[in-house]
Amino acid sequence: MPGAPVADATFTDLTPRIARLVEHGITPGLGTILVGDDGASAGYIRMKQEKAAEVGMTSPHVHLPADAQQADLVAAIRAFNDDPSVDAMLVQHPAPPQIDYEAALLEMDPDKDVDGLHPVNLGRLVLGVPGPVPCTPAGIEALLAHYEVPVAGREVVVLGRGFTLGRPLALLYLATRYDRRTSLSRELLVAMQARFGREMLETVIRRDTALREAAAHGMPVRKLDPASRGAFDHDALARELSERLRAASAFPRARAAGSPHVPPVPIGR
Repeated sequence: MPGAPVADATFTDLTPRIARLVEHGITPGLGTILVGDDGASAGYIRMKQEKAAEVGMTSPHVHLPADAQQADLVAAIRAFNDDPSVDAMLVQHPAPPQIDYEAALLEMDPDKDVDGLHPVNLGRLVLGVPGPVPCTPAGIEALLAHYEVPVAGREVVVLGRGFTLGRPLALLYLATRYDRRTSLSRELLVAMQARFGREMLETVIRRDTALREAAAHGMPVRKLDPASRGAFDHDALARELSERLRAASAFPRARAAGSPHVPPVPIGR
């Protein structure tokens, strides 16, 4: 799947939003830190700076020498933490061997951690709490949504368990809107299907999904009277939620096509 159309749609949507912020005296800033002279890393930083300039952002940069020590990196991170003009930052990876990258992450303000790798942000990902998401997993999510590849109810195989891609990608699919089936234990689902059949299993999943998604998006959800035997219309709730998500879509292409950036609430295979 080509990634360029997804990136183009994202930047097309992002540019006027940044322009509106600038009109109100707020210019978003992406801070970058590079330790050493790795050519590929320098190239990545350069591309980030060029793209930031294209969309109207600032991109302050700190380039530390290859023999910089941990304290030098920590000082640069803390300076960005304290700088109100820097809304997000990253430390380019890999770093020279004398640098403890994980320890450097701990010094970063989690809300400015654009790579989403601070332990606080990985914890948010596990809990389904909004926060910065690791960029490559988020890009994969956006790619699948853009090309309308359904994920809900499918088996997903993630090759690798690195902390920058494989592990957070697995967490993303466990904890995010694509598949709320994980809110019920797999053992319970298997037992339920064996005892009551597939149709009943799908009904339970659909209702659990609708209620959880609605609550997560601030929609009023009243408790059911057990005697009502399903008087509450879960399917209508799911449809309303999908419409809200469609209206908030981040991709103009998806909006124009009537397809939400966030896939509709899953109702089974």
